[in-house]
Amino acid sequence: MEVRVAEDPSKLFNAGVRPTTVAQAGNPGAPNFVPNNYGGYIVPGSSLDDLRILVSQWYVPMGLDNQPTGPGTYNVQEFAVNVNR
Repeated sequence: MEVRVAEDPSKLFNAGVRPTTVAQAGNPGAPNFVPNNYGGYIVPGSSLDDLRILVSQWYVPMGLDNQPTGPGTYNVQEFAVNVNR
């Protein structure tokens, strides 16, 4: 889940706009690893100086046969994000 900030929405994907990674699911050894993450909901009252993001996670353990091995868990984490770097 990434956050991008630009002066205008049409410039969010310009070459000079660097994304801030809030949560990632690709590398378990890297910071902010949250497997099966989704969302990226901005907490009301947030600002660019104090941005709070809610990231959800739904996890169901799977066996070698790709079948669930136990009950799933649902988790929500709040991240404080520094987008003014």
